[in-house]
Amino acid sequence: MRTNLRTISLSLVAVLSSAQVTFASTAVAPAASTTHEVKLGFVNVRAALVKCDEGVEALEKLKKQQQENQAKLDAKQKKVMDLKTALTNQSAVMKPEVKEAKLKELQEEAGEAQKMLMELQQEMQQSEQQMMEGIMSKMTPIVKHIGTSGKYTMIFQEAVIYAPPQADLTNEVIRRYNEAYSTKESPAKKQKT
Repeated sequence: MRTNLRTISLSLVAVLSSAQVTFASTAVAPAASTTHEVKLGFVNVRAALVKCDEGVEALEKLKKQQQENQAKLDAKQKKVMDLKTALTNQSAVMKPEVKEAKLKELQEEAGEAQKMLMELQQEMQQSEQQMMEGIMSKMTPIVKHIGTSGKYTMIFQEAVIYAPPQADLTNEVIRRYNEAYSTKESPAKKQKT
């Protein structure tokens, strides 16, 4: 019984292997009557996101938010440093219970500063992600339109080792995005009026 099962399984493996080879050769070899031009393009999505007008505005808002957050953090860190300096300079003349209270206050302030830093970093990441996702949701249909109207077979995201310059659609995506969504007057719009 074992010999029969082994023989059957080996035969089945041989049949499947033969079928895979046949399928692979059929899938690779195109029919003689079908010719399809393959047209590929790519978009540097990160560059498109930060160079379109809305992306530039978003980055300016993020930079302003970062500066405000840094000012808050600097004030908190100054308070911690002032407490540390006062504790260091006066610890020799402090009563043990006062010294212990000041040390506890310093530790609490340092912990709050660390917590603030983490919260502000998380807030910045969330803000950036929300802004970029908003832009990307409007940019994707533009890329799809370029793909269909330009008869592209595929459009890739930036992970391209080599491509001729005409395959880079990044500037075209930025131009069309700005035409569709820009809130400021671009040089192209000014010339038309």
